[in-house]
Amino acid sequence: MKNVIIGFLLSTFSLAQETEKQSDNPGNWTDTFQTLAGPIVHTPNFVRMGFMTVGEKLTMSKGSRINDFAFPADLTLRTDFTRDQFVTALTKGQIYSGK
Repeated sequence: MKNVIIGFLLSTFSLAQETEKQSDNPGNWTDTFQTLAGPIVHTPNFVRMGFMTVGEKLTMSKGSRINDFAFPADLTLRTDFTRDQFVTALTKGQIYSGK
């Protein structure tokens, strides 16, 4: 019985730590942004732009082309960005109008 109680306490502590880690994730949000390159979706697990879905980081170099759209500046988007960091990256990449 003593082992069962200790096991329960340890598993409860482990679950509490995991919940805390998830809430500390600054990228734990989902939104869609309308950009000059088309809609860009951010989730905690991926970034999607058009037909491309990436797990952690999307990087486009200045001059890269997708469907006849040339990126005017370098662009890096990450799943662990806060919403403000993501919007800043879109703005620096010169593809986000803020709408």
